[in-house]
Amino acid sequence: MMKNDQSQKKIKNSVVFEKEMSRRDFLQGTTKTAGLALGISLVPFSGFQLNGGQTALAAANSNVITITNLEQGTGLFKVNFQGTGWEHWSSHSVNNKTGVYFEFEFIGDQFRLLGELDAGDGIAAISIDGGPEQKADLYAPSRQTGVYYESPELEAGKHKVKVTVTGEKNAAASNAFVSLSQIEVNIPADISFIDLVQADVQHAGFIEEGTHTPVMIRLNEVYSDFVPKSMNIHFDTSILKVTDVTGMQEGLQAQMTEVSKNKIVVNFTTGNPLKQRKTVNLAKLNVQAKGKVGKTGSITIKDLVVADAKGRETVISELKVDISITRKSIMTFNVISDTQGDTVDFDTALKQMNIINPYSKALVINGDITNYGDPKEFDAVRNIINNNAVPFNIIPAMGNHDLYRRQDSVEVRFQRFYDFAGVDKPYYERKVRGIPFLVLGNENHANFSTDQVYFSDDQLNWLRDRLEKYSKEAKPVFIATHHVLRDTVSGSYKTYLGDYLRQAEFMDIIGDYPNIFVFTGHSHWSLDLPDWAVNVKVPGGNKKGITVVNCGAIQTGWMPTNPEPGEMIHPEGGAFNQGLQVHVFEDEVVIKGRNFRTNSWMQEYIVQIDK
Repeated sequence: MMKNDQSQKKIKNSVVFEKEMSRRDFLQGTTKTAGLALGISLVPFSGFQLNGGQTALAAANSNVITITNLEQGTGLFKVNFQGTGWEHWSSHSVNNKTGVYFEFEFIGDQFRLLGELDAGDGIAAISIDGGPEQKADLYAPSRQTGVYYESPELEAGKHKVKVTVTGEKNAAASNAFVSLSQIEVNIPADISFIDLVQADVQHAGFIEEGTHTPVMIRLNEVYSDFVPKSMNIHFDTSILKVTDVTGMQEGLQAQMTEVSKNKIVVNFTTGNPLKQRKTVNLAKLNVQAKGKVGKTGSITIKDLVVADAKGRETVISELKVDISITRKSIMTFNVISDTQGDTVDFDTALKQMNIINPYSKALVINGDITNYGDPKEFDAVRNIINNNAVPFNIIPAMGNHDLYRRQDSVEVRFQRFYDFAGVDKPYYERKVRGIPFLVLGNENHANFSTDQVYFSDDQLNWLRDRLEKYSKEAKPVFIATHHVLRDTVSGSYKTYLGDYLRQAEFMDIIGDYPNIFVFTGHSHWSLDLPDWAVNVKVPGGNKKGITVVNCGAIQTGWMPTNPEPGEMIHPEGGAFNQGLQVHVFEDEVVIKGRNFRTNSWMQEYIVQIDK
């Protein structure tokens, strides 16, 4: 689902934990392209063109750091938004409330501000290092991303900038919005940022008994080209063992030397300095579970040495991750929803899944795969899937946005989804490791609407037939349907009340059977709400009820308003990025919420399987 708001101006097996990549590309005939990166990037400065021929900051022997609107915080090269009403999208942040502002600190000698400019934009006031304000008019007769302020050349060093929404506008403007897409900062080549480099460790936090799992070491705040040197790794070999280390950048080799049974030394070699990026995957550790279920071990990285291109070094003293050993599942899979053209967050989510769930057997994309159902949007999603080690089993459901391309016939819109999913109708079945996945979808009918869901008699009869069959097998059945079911999960009690034209009949069918799990999307409501996953008992149905679970969303979060019924944009706005990870055991199903933006687990919901 996508909200309508004036301010929304964007529309191989080399190591054991690698995915088996002997699969075909997801849908034949697609072109692989590099995944998109979000955040700060450093590029050689050559005067590229923007906004109708304006040339970017031009300085000999310099580089440019680009800070996006979503790189938020209070440190260097971060944007700090102050005041209420800011809305954050992946393309820009925007506000029209007089007096609110954003500020940022940088080291360099010049900067420029870029925003999404249009006829509803007003005037911003810019102050550098507490000096007098300078006005910038963001108005443009037609929507475009462009530069609205370029600073004079400053003394090379640290500076602080404040940009305020004045509430003023010119006579042609319809409103007084001020936006920020990104900030470009010019960096003299002799400035080194090696002392700013930080590091963290990415891991699921657990490992199944008897398996291997990846642990990713990342460098952050990397604003200079760099050369990794060495690190020490300590672990308790009775619980966990590091079996190998792989450099994650092109040309980066990692040589591992065992010093003792609990310690290894890693030396890095590379032919040339590695190129700066905001966040860099440095090395992947392959970790083996040696202990029993219930044990917790730790991996500690000490004295990680990184140098800049001129040999100036910084030392990161210690990184530690605790990893608990859990019992082995039948299988795991992931569920996401509402990507809606947010390819950056989609790519981020997939890359994170490869670390936290290396054995995932399926990825359910529960509708609104695209924003408008455009062929290029489907191609972009395919390309990102093909550039990530995702499971072979991609299970898409159709959402309302996937049918929005109204210049095409209804038949063409449906067929575009069918081609993407490799199916011939909006409902179908996939089995993964013997576990059934049933996908439901809206059907073309006399009063066809993209924003309501119609299940035909054929679809409902098919559903009952499948559930009758699996009810005799005492195994979970996972159902994916994009829209929210009334009076179930978050957002379904006061909003989204009429999405299903035949909800009562649908609920009567699924309510009759045991071990039913229904995943719904559409609302974009956060997985931190108390009713993100619920048990629903249908009158006259199975006494243990069914499980209904909200999927979160990849694109833009929403949440309830209080005390009045309704909804509003989540504070994370366009940075919002949530989904599910599901672990299937013989006796239970464990569903975990995941915040891909913060790289952290959210709530957990456990359901016993009825035998």
